[in-house]
Amino acid sequence: MASSKQVSTKREQLKNALTGARYSLQDIAGEMGWAFSRQNYIPYALHQERMGQKRRNEERRYLHYLKRQKLIDAKKIGHQLHVRLTEKGWREALRDRIRTTKSLCKHGQCFVLFDIPERERVVRVMLRRFLKECGFKHLQHSVWMTDRDVIEPLRELLQRKKLEQWIRIIHGTIIPASPMERLTLRKKFSS
Repeated sequence: MASSKQVSTKREQLKNALTGARYSLQDIAGEMGWAFSRQNYIPYALHQERMGQKRRNEERRYLHYLKRQKLIDAKKIGHQLHVRLTEKGWREALRDRIRTTKSLCKHGQCFVLFDIPERERVVRVMLRRFLKECGFKHLQHSVWMTDRDVIEPLRELLQRKKLEQWIRIIHGTIIPASPMERLTLRKKFSS
């Protein structure tokens, strides 16, 4: 008999590999595992009820995790649970939006330029690490760029961290001065 952790891992792998409809088919097949022939049926309403309960349990686990990480505050008022994002939660939500944005910047590229004082070295190192994690390309010492449309969440994040005094966000395109420079830029940003 497989442990619940193994079953959970297999379900996650399956969920990542299949489309929503095919994953749903797997859930129905799992519910009907007791059936030995194609003649047996399970009421679809019963299947929906079981799936709803699974989703609610999963959401509760997520809420407990977010609360433990201090990303949300939760308060029960009457029979309802009210939640709000903490400051840390807002920052992490904005970081996730930046990391997962797939839409391309309408204005060419998004450039981040910064001049952070030496006394704030830790902030500078953290910013560089963050930009690299988010898929920005290192253009020059304090200049990073991406072709994704992350200007708004990046601006909000910088304001929440109170870094906008040292950092500028610019959108535009690079105009190479020579054919060799075009080739160099193409090689650098195609990888």
